[in-house]
Amino acid sequence: MPRFKAVFFDLDGTIVDTEGAAVDAIRQCLTKWKIQFDPHDARAVVGKKWEVALDLLFLKYPLPTSRDELTHIILRQYRDILRHHLPAVKGSVECIRALSQEYPLVVVSGSPRQDILFSLTQLGVLDRFLWVLGAEDYGASKPSPEGYLLALSKLGLTGDEVLVFEDSEAGITSAKAAGLFAVAVTGASFFPQKIEMADRTIEDFVGVDAQWVHQIEASTHP
Repeated sequence: MPRFKAVFFDLDGTIVDTEGAAVDAIRQCLTKWKIQFDPHDARAVVGKKWEVALDLLFLKYPLPTSRDELTHIILRQYRDILRHHLPAVKGSVECIRALSQEYPLVVVSGSPRQDILFSLTQLGVLDRFLWVLGAEDYGASKPSPEGYLLALSKLGLTGDEVLVFEDSEAGITSAKAAGLFAVAVTGASFFPQKIEMADRTIEDFVGVDAQWVHQIEASTHP
């Protein structure tokens, strides 16, 4: 029998190349207040929930607004950017369609649910996912394993029965802490990520299908 019984996906930077849009939205909003955004802080927010990213901004920068208002402004700017251009990571749509014929698929993302649903609908693959877990569905942001542990519980699976695609250090740390087999997707990373913990590394999803997963199963669990 195949070793893996499900496949999980992160969203931003994994299925869709949105991390640059998130950083641009933050930078544009801070620029309006004549605040210089430190590139090192941009690296720190990648792969985490918006609420965690905004906590970081409020700790470091003299923002002339409330946290709720900042959230509204930045998310509005971010969504406006993506409405004009939502780039899929190369091969991700084809991979999702192929794998969904054999495996239950789940998205575990730190983005708000409405953004996940928007992206997957725009790509035409929303119906390929059994579950979609977003920021509202679990408490602690990646690198906590909470989101992945919740997904495992919903499917009644253990970590060693699931392969996951992730792009960030926070995401891979989260997946490994939950016991998953982690594949790092590097092609859309806005910043270089520490991905040494990943079990495999790919640039994009070209050629990634059920047979590709079977080959990993054969090499790791003969």
